[in-house]
Amino acid sequence: MTPFTQPWQARGIPARTLCRLLLILFTFLTPVTLYHILPQCFENDYFAFRSFARFVQLHPPGMIYDYPLLQKFQGTSTVTFPYFYQPQMLLLVWPLAHLPYVPGYAFWMLPGMTICAIVLWFAERNVLAVIAVLVGPSTLLIWINGQSSMVQAGLMFGGFLLLPRRPALAGVLFGLMIYKPQLAVLVPVALLASRQWRTIAVACITAALFLSASAAAFGVGVWTSWWHHLPTIGTTIAWKTVELSRVMATITANLLMFGATPTQAHIVQAVSTLTMVTLVWRCFRERVCMLGAALVGAGTFLATPFAFGYDLAVFNLAVIITASERWRRGGSFSFLEIVILVLGFLLPWCVISPVMFRNSSVVVCAVVCVILRRIDAVRHQAPAPVPEVVGSPVTA
Repeated sequence: MTPFTQPWQARGIPARTLCRLLLILFTFLTPVTLYHILPQCFENDYFAFRSFARFVQLHPPGMIYDYPLLQKFQGTSTVTFPYFYQPQMLLLVWPLAHLPYVPGYAFWMLPGMTICAIVLWFAERNVLAVIAVLVGPSTLLIWINGQSSMVQAGLMFGGFLLLPRRPALAGVLFGLMIYKPQLAVLVPVALLASRQWRTIAVACITAALFLSASAAAFGVGVWTSWWHHLPTIGTTIAWKTVELSRVMATITANLLMFGATPTQAHIVQAVSTLTMVTLVWRCFRERVCMLGAALVGAGTFLATPFAFGYDLAVFNLAVIITASERWRRGGSFSFLEIVILVLGFLLPWCVISPVMFRNSSVVVCAVVCVILRRIDAVRHQAPAPVPEVVGSPVTA
């Protein structure tokens, strides 16, 4: 057999060597890059989140949707940071107004990394997988942008990890994902397909309490203002999708980069979304497993039209779990699978090149195919040992 046809054993020397080389590279590259670039990233998304928190300290919260006033308050000249989130996001950002800039930055970033590391450890018991999520390309991109996508990734995969034994707690995690709902579009499909009624009920209650808490903390007027400005917010999001398509990891953005009209891009996006809904539904009708969670995480970027490069933390976690699952079962990779998974791991790095990043959906599609192929392969195998979650089991 040639190296291109011979299987790579997941626990074999070639696969382990490649994995370690990648991790050594990013263990060095990530902190060095952050050391040189992060001090220059003053006007990034963290700056925006902190400005939102400080704005509602000094103004009626409902006025945060008054973009000219918000822009004047932010005092930025080269970039713009409109607030087009729902009011519940203010609950997450309000502590930033009470912290100095640098400690606040750490406070904003570290919880997401911690959650993802804990989830990966309990899901896979693989030290290399934990290191990969701590130093990988998506982590580097998130720190530079000052975003919170790792929290969303941790909530999604933590929910699926807890789902078989702690359905109520899983519902709490899924319900909290409402702060960034575009990255949770496939979660309800998975829960409905697997008939997780308790989890669905708890998720709905958690989401309702989250929304109610924002009204209690900032007043009902902020929701009235959001509803009043909703048409403008929708227009802004549509404009951002076109203007920032070069740094977005969706089919809509990629097609716009290739010169498609918005209508053409939306039609293809709708077909892609329906396809992913069907695939997730079929997967979760049979069983709930972390490979299914990886399908949801990776497929999200084929189902949503609005996701940025820094949101690929969700996708990277799916890639890491897919590779780690093979290691846990003592399986093997084909050479093509190795190439696809490495490209998937490196995908957030490609955001520095619009020429490369406009093909991001091709890589996402390839990773989804690898996951589907693996799900089909393990369907008739004995279940792999699932790490215990602390506490006594609770059935759904």
